[in-house]
Amino acid sequence: MRALQESGLLDYEVGKRCYRVRVTEKGIRLLRLQNKMEEIAPINYLKIKNSWKFTIMVRY
Repeated sequence: MRALQESGLLDYEVGKRCYRVRVTEKGIRLLRLQNKMEEIAPINYLKIKNSWKFTIMVRY
């Protein structure tokens, strides 16, 4: 979470018993961009022996 906060995508506060997490406007823009990219070229994720691999399907 620290990397996401440092890049300005998430904002979070540490409370006594929990974290309070908020997606920033920059994070929302990134999520919208990812959704648009997913519509154009879906990504299929496969879990193979404790590692994630992915393939991109391009529609013509």
